[in-house]
Amino acid sequence: MKKVGLYIPHLSNGGAERVVSRLSYILQDYYEVYIILNEDSIKYDVFCEVINLKMPAQPSVIKKVFLPICRARKLKNIKQKYQLECMISFLTSANIVNALSDTRNTSTILSVRNFSELEKNKSKISKMKNFLMKFLYKKADYVVPVSLALENSLIENYNIPPNKIKTIYNPYDIEEISKLAKADIENVEHANFLKSGKVFVTVGRLTYQKGYWHLIKAFSMLPTDCDAKLLIIGIGEDHPKIEQLIKKLNIEEKVLFTGYQKNPFSYVSRCYAYVLASLFEGFPNAMVEAMACKCPVVAADCKSGPREILFRDVDLKRKISDKECADFGIIVPALSLKESWDAKLLNNTNEEYLAGAMIMLLENENLRNELSEKAYKRVKLFNYEVCRNNYIKVIEK
Repeated sequence: MKKVGLYIPHLSNGGAERVVSRLSYILQDYYEVYIILNEDSIKYDVFCEVINLKMPAQPSVIKKVFLPICRARKLKNIKQKYQLECMISFLTSANIVNALSDTRNTSTILSVRNFSELEKNKSKISKMKNFLMKFLYKKADYVVPVSLALENSLIENYNIPPNKIKTIYNPYDIEEISKLAKADIENVEHANFLKSGKVFVTVGRLTYQKGYWHLIKAFSMLPTDCDAKLLIIGIGEDHPKIEQLIKKLNIEEKVLFTGYQKNPFSYVSRCYAYVLASLFEGFPNAMVEAMACKCPVVAADCKSGPREILFRDVDLKRKISDKECADFGIIVPALSLKESWDAKLLNNTNEEYLAGAMIMLLENENLRNELSEKAYKRVKLFNYEVCRNNYIKVIEK
């Protein structure tokens, strides 16, 4: 049985971390799987042996520069000690270390999950990472993006040969999500809020990438008598900014933060619709999981994922210039990357499209129910079997 490593910095909260947990499960009957971490931080289930490099992130700039080299040495030793025939890494920092620790007997596979060039952080460390990506990624045996749009970006911006790239969508256990969606909500305040009106929901880290200022402003544009509410599930550094904007727009009574929820599906399944206001994604896990909860979706046409999920036959070149009903949800034009927490600036056209899409669902219950059923049928294509078969093809190559 082949030995396969899954390398990621940690297994705390996050979409990539959740995917590694799922891969350890769906690959265990086919390979001897090991998860390798930089630090002992695990919040997801694992189904294989875990190896801790004991090399967590460092605050010092000098240590940050040399840390990838030190990690690469340790990872190379792990590859040789456990005789790993394949190492799949996840997230930029892990991909760089995996590529640096290249050995003759272990194939190097890099899972690319986001558009690094769109990140807000433009520090010297980030620029150095981007330089290393352009140099190292094309040397890998295989690169696995999570969307077709991301695949195109890797070919155009990082000069990776197309024959070294294989897009693999994230895996989802639809039956398990459906089961968890039926669980009771123990928090009385949260349960009462969900019964108080037509609740729009979003799930994700409260950070720049998720475009929360767009979402809050768009929500504030909804008619005051429409009985709409907004539920925000997640934690993050932008929480104070989001709260302040909500207060300035006088919508405090209509918005509720739940913080991190181990089972967000029980919340999402009770909501009226899911809203994605992200500036960029690799493949939006929370949106797909909302569809598995039969929650209809309104999504900005960000790079990347929403378009590939919501259309049956995706055309990556066509411009989305207005709100429109796709095959499996409602899509609106991409939102501005420019950060703006000014409550007085409410004339952003794309925020109006986002608000208009929410109003479409509020005014048309039949459309909402139709998209709910279509969403659930769509996500069955993103199941464990399809993902496992695609990874096996890459590993065996």
